[in-house]
Amino acid sequence: MDFHGRVNPYIAGSPVTGAEMFYGRQDVFSFVQRNLIGRHRDTPVVLYGQRRTGKTSVLYQLHRHLDARYRCVFIDLHGLNLRGMSNLLFGIAHSVGRTLRRDHQLTLEIPDRARFAADPKSAFEVMFLDKVWPALGQDHLVLMMDEVVRLDEEVRAGRLEREVFEYLRYLMQHYANLNFIFSLGSGLEEMAKDYAFLFSVSLYHRISFLERMAARELITQPVHDHYQVAPDGVEKILDTTSGHPYYTQLVCHCVFDFWSRSPKQVMSAADVDMVLPEAIELGSANLKYVWEDSTSGEQALMAGMAAAMHRGNGPVTVDDARGAWQDVNVSFPEREATRALRSLISREVLAGDQGYSFAVDLQRLWLEKHRRLDWVKDELAETVERWNQPAEPRPAAMITAQDERPGAVAVTGGPPGPHHEPGSSPDVKPRAARRKRFLIIAATAAVLAAYLAVTSAVHVFPFPGPGPSLMQALTPLLPGSLSQNEQGCQPAPTPHLWDAPGLVQAVQCTDPGLKGGNVYAYQMDSSADFQAAWRNFNNWWKFSPGKAGKTCPPAGSAAGMVNLSTGQLPEAARQVLECGMLKPASGDGVSAYQAPAYAWSFPANETFVVAMGAPGSSFFALDYWVTHPTVQKKSS
Repeated sequence: MDFHGRVNPYIAGSPVTGAEMFYGRQDVFSFVQRNLIGRHRDTPVVLYGQRRTGKTSVLYQLHRHLDARYRCVFIDLHGLNLRGMSNLLFGIAHSVGRTLRRDHQLTLEIPDRARFAADPKSAFEVMFLDKVWPALGQDHLVLMMDEVVRLDEEVRAGRLEREVFEYLRYLMQHYANLNFIFSLGSGLEEMAKDYAFLFSVSLYHRISFLERMAARELITQPVHDHYQVAPDGVEKILDTTSGHPYYTQLVCHCVFDFWSRSPKQVMSAADVDMVLPEAIELGSANLKYVWEDSTSGEQALMAGMAAAMHRGNGPVTVDDARGAWQDVNVSFPEREATRALRSLISREVLAGDQGYSFAVDLQRLWLEKHRRLDWVKDELAETVERWNQPAEPRPAAMITAQDERPGAVAVTGGPPGPHHEPGSSPDVKPRAARRKRFLIIAATAAVLAAYLAVTSAVHVFPFPGPGPSLMQALTPLLPGSLSQNEQGCQPAPTPHLWDAPGLVQAVQCTDPGLKGGNVYAYQMDSSADFQAAWRNFNNWWKFSPGKAGKTCPPAGSAAGMVNLSTGQLPEAARQVLECGMLKPASGDGVSAYQAPAYAWSFPANETFVVAMGAPGSSFFALDYWVTHPTVQKKSS
């Protein structure tokens, strides 16, 4: 038998266009079936997720899972000329005409390019769409637009009119038989913020890793006529890829090639181990992209965790990663590590609760080979130097002026705190004292304008707001571009929707990147008051920790909760992130609004932070703003 003549069935890189190599995703198809088709008007759908999680492959499969009256047209924006609205609309019309002719034997006359150049909107609507509807009858035209980031890129480059987003929204609202399904990948969420009006009428669904059963079928079914994959081999592949569709196909592709060179009836875990180096090299472009798309703090956390794991995929804690850096004489700040952890979990690079491991073990193996701790230390030399610099103590005059404010809490003196960071100056006040001095704010989001109107009508907070000295201490801790917008913080009114006993100060910050969004933080005067206020807030927004899932944004449940601090701390001192839809109690003045919300507790600082998205929106833009701060990217 000519084993070398066998065609490798696995698709490592290209989208899966046929049905025979596509597994799972029933949750996605069910979501589209339930939500695309409306009783009175169909709803646009946004499928989003990280790179290589199969968004394009899902679009190629959708026509097999929708009613036959929904005529699906796949539009790859990477393949269209996007220099100007005329070229874009001509390209869409050409794609529709070609697909309807090929798949449905419907021939339509497409206006020539000169007509589109003269008046693109009229050519598209009057000369083209008005001919589409009689041909379709009662059927619907579904435009599946892949890689929408291309529109944003061309707009930012000045090659495509900004009104393109407004026009697409116009088409959504004025043509009942015209449907839209968008795919949004990593980096596209920034576009969703800038052009939120386009996607605010859409429903979002995240595309993540394959369910375990579907991943097992992908591993075993395509090769069952050639060889069997032993149970330990299946588990090895699952442990290595966690069902990530691209990396699962990649490892299986390498296993098949290995088998074709040395054929046998059963491929075991030992055989999988043999091909992992090859898989890492073949997938290096994508593994390297995860690294280059990360901030310095995220890179430091990944490298520290890989070093702390000692050639095994965890789980380890953030403190373990910081300890690995300490071993090479680098002080990795706790706040930087915590911020990086949130982002890497959201990006599905890391996974876990109190202990963390790499969601795809190939990433850890790539780090071990290409990003060892000493090398990363050199790569991040400027950042490391900044981290290792001792913090400047606040001048005595500044402290005195701050602490003489009415209602202020003294920050001088006090016992040493339990979490004094390595590398900091001995003159810096310990954490237990510093926590009375400023808030640690770790969340951001857009707060709906009507809700602000309600909260602004309540009594004004009696204490003076944070002065310049407090803002100078707070600024380096703020997420996103807030760190460069200290003038955007001001006193906030006392919350009247829940009781906040012992409230020392409330702060409201705005960030230009949020376009009217707000961050609220509340600091209490004691641990007991903090616990009471945090409990009151949870009761108000009907958040039940016992019923929450284990991820944020919530996946498959109405709410989620993630433990962000080490399990070695007492439970009362652990930091948690809660997420869910905001459902105010009736009679509070805002009960009509439903909005995605994040809430962070900081027990050690007796502080919690609340962030809410716009009414009716998804967690998509909210989560991206939190996990992708607008920071200056370092040059490569």
